[in-house]
Amino acid sequence: MNWFPKNERLLRIGVIVLCLGDIFLVLTQEMKNGIFWDFEVYRRAVSDVALGLNPYRTDVKHCFVYHPVLLDIFTLFEYLNLKLVLGLLYSGTLVAFGFTFPRLKEYAFELLASVAFGGFGALAIATGNLTLYLHLALLSVFFLSLKKDSFFYSYIVILLAALIKPYFLAYLFIPFLIQKKIFRKDLALLALGATLLIGVIVFYNLKAPDQIHSFLSTLGYQTVSRHDFGLSFFNWAWLATKNIFAATLAHFFISLALLVFTFCLRFRKTRFSNLSNLDVLLVSYIVMTILNPRMKQYDLFPALICLFTFCRNIFKELTLRYIAVALIAVSIPTAVVTLIKTF
Repeated sequence: MNWFPKNERLLRIGVIVLCLGDIFLVLTQEMKNGIFWDFEVYRRAVSDVALGLNPYRTDVKHCFVYHPVLLDIFTLFEYLNLKLVLGLLYSGTLVAFGFTFPRLKEYAFELLASVAFGGFGALAIATGNLTLYLHLALLSVFFLSLKKDSFFYSYIVILLAALIKPYFLAYLFIPFLIQKKIFRKDLALLALGATLLIGVIVFYNLKAPDQIHSFLSTLGYQTVSRHDFGLSFFNWAWLATKNIFAATLAHFFISLALLVFTFCLRFRKTRFSNLSNLDVLLVSYIVMTILNPRMKQYDLFPALICLFTFCRNIFKELTLRYIAVALIAVSIPTAVVTLIKTF
């Protein structure tokens, strides 16, 4: 495949330079305190448990805000070396994503742009946060499901991910949007999965009620007291109104409108009714991600991959020009902020 055809050679080289420049600016600023800093958050929580301390304490820069079930899993991994196990899992997920991503070489520029755009992808990778790899694992299984014409394994991954991040349950809408119906075997699996999920939650509430209380308290502190709502509509609404109720109401109606819009596109007779299953998956994933009331950079990055890939499918060669303009637009404020912080 010729990645630098004569008619687009300068444009493509320009896109690569912009991408590398964006990535460099972000990493120069963000990596002063090291890389994969979320690894240390996980290890510190495990260490606190071993020392009899509260793993959900708030006197630290980065609080541990995951359900105790993940804390137990991390404690088990620590016997083998937590960093090594997570490193292997992350590497395996990236390999799986690369193998399952449709026509990987064809979308190389879109993938590079998604890493660079606003620095969200580069920052998401630099954090070492588990959530990014949950997204990539789910996308990998979704891509595989399109080939197999069965979403059985997608449901399993969603339910497992929901144990760690309940928001992943929203992605259960995607198979329905693609298939336009729900099969009995899917309902049976979902019922079983929901039962097990509820069972685990009830078990932990009975087994460690104090730890559950600490977890919920710290989660509330991290999100509300520290205003850590990420890049979501909720956050922008809160910044505009400084009112939690108004922000919640705004996020709810925006989310509802996007959901209705997505379902109408799929089920009403429009030009989008004839989208390929891959394109429906990409659009659905973008929508379900941006509905997250606490969308962080490691949530947005996979959605950007879907967005740029979808745009390439719809706009073909024009997409690269749009990407170039978008990269220039986001590069300017990123460069300004970096220069201000540096000097």
